Amino acid sequence: MGLTWRDAVTTVLAGAVALVGLAVSGEWGWAVLGSYRMGSLAVGILGIGMCFIANPGKQMEQNMHEQDRGVKVLAVLGGVSFVLMILGVIVSSELLFMLLTIVTLAMWLMATIRHTSAGAARPVHHGSGA
Repeated sequence: MGLTWRDAVTTVLAGAVALVGLAVSGEWGWAVLGSYRMGSLAVGILGIGMCFIANPGKQMEQNMHEQDRGVKVLAVLGGVSFVLMILGVIVSSELLFMLLTIVTLAMWLMATIRHTSAGAARPVHHGSGA
């Protein structure tokens, strides 16, 4: 598989997630991110954007039982992060916000490592030389 432009874009979005996490937990006083509720919403939206950019639909075309363990773990973490986002918006809890931030960044890291290792394991085709 290897790294693509999608990985670059999701890395920028992961940086934004980390920045939001620091801004909200460090009480930087950003107007839009003044609460854990708004921080949870922002991290959730960034995470959903990362998911759409990463295009996991191709991987999920097969049945779930045919997927490798990494895809299954990422699918479960995606569900967990969605629940954390909804609860974080409702409850406005620091714990839920931090868990959402950590899970979102962990998913990005896992996906990037998978793409890197899949690209390294792929055989190189040199073509038919003359």
